[in-house]
Parts: sequence; C-alpha cells; structure tokens
Amino acid sequence: MHLNFKLPHLFALLYFWAAILSVSASPLPNGNDTVLHFTARKNAGEPSSKALKLPVQLRRIKEGTDGEHWFLVLDSTYAFHAQMVDEDGPLKSTETPYQADQKDKLIDLDCTAMVKNQQTLERLRRELVKNVQLQKSPKEKGSNCMDYVQLALEYMKKEKFIPAVPRKFTEIYKESYEKVSQKVWGDSDSEKRRRRLRAIYDSLNI
Repeated sequence: MHLNFKLPHLFALLYFWAAILSVSASPLPNGNDTVLHFTARKNAGEPSSKALKLPVQLRRIKEGTDGEHWFLVLDSTYAFHAQMVDEDGPLKSTETPYQADQKDKLIDLDCTAMVKNQQTLERLRRELVKNVQLQKSPKEKGSNCMDYVQLALEYMKKEKFIPAVPRKFTEIYKESYEKVSQKVWGDSDSEKRRRRLRAIYDSLNI
C-alpha cells in the first residue's frame, strides 16, 4: 500500500503523537499531593499571621526606698524603662529582658495588648524605645521612670494596641507619684543621689 502524505499533514501527525507522549509521560497528581501542597502553603503563612494577646504589667523594684524604679512589662517577658545614662540629662528609654523567676512580683494592670503578629510585636518593641522619649532631667516633673511608663501606655493607646491607659495604672501613678519623686529625686545632695542611682542602674536585676 502506498501512503501519500503531504508535508503539512506529516507535521500535523508528528505534533499529534508528540502531544500524546508528553501527556502519558507526566504523572497525574493524586489527592494526597494536592493536600500536601495546600497544607505547606497554609502552614508557611501561619507564624506571621497569628494574633498575639499580651498581658500588660507594671514592675516596681525597691518599692518604698530611695532607689525605687518602674518598668512597663509585656507578657512577663519584655520590660521597658527609662534609665540614667547622662547624669545631668534625661533618662534614656531602653528594653531589657524580664527575669522568669521574678514573675510573681509583677502587678497585673488588668489590660491586654492586642498585637497583629510577631512582626508587629517586634515593631512595637522598637517603638517603645525609639518613639517614647523623656526630654528633661528626671528631677523635673514629667521626666522620671514613672512618667516613661505612662507615656509608653499612652503611645500604645494611640497606636491602638490597647483600648485605654489602664485605670489600675492611673490609680497607682496618682497615689505614688509625689512620694516616689520626692524619695528618689528630692535629695538635696545631688552627688550622693547620682552615685546611688548609678549603682542601682549598674546592678539592675528585675
């Protein structure tokens, strides 16, 4: 039998067989493959999208003494405060890890910070240091460690991490402010006060 293929027909036939062979050589996806691929994509996004609820707490070290100092603590883990760096200048905002064995000394402020995800928490931690700054000497009203905690809470409220400055903190602040300010910063011997506070900050253990 004589087959008389024209050239265009031959190309079409070769293309047809090549298409069939390529399909048959490719493994068909099964149900398990589909589930695994979907699960992997879903799990990859979970760590960054999980919302965090962080208890807001207050820590007062050396309470009632001339070395009293206040910290804002989040989730019994992240502690923020304003410490002495320049003896004549304002206190400097900073973060320090909170000691796990000191959790029982925290004052719960009956407030929870809502943070979108871990990345947002890292941003908040940076901003509580960078964006919350005291401007004057701690001897002046509005510029000591108690004021830093209040400003930090106001910042968290402004950025919508908390609904309001906790009432419990406001009550403690109003009740304690004058007494603590006088006890810590009211010493007429400024050099003695500086040495005492420097020793406190250098050996800080919260």
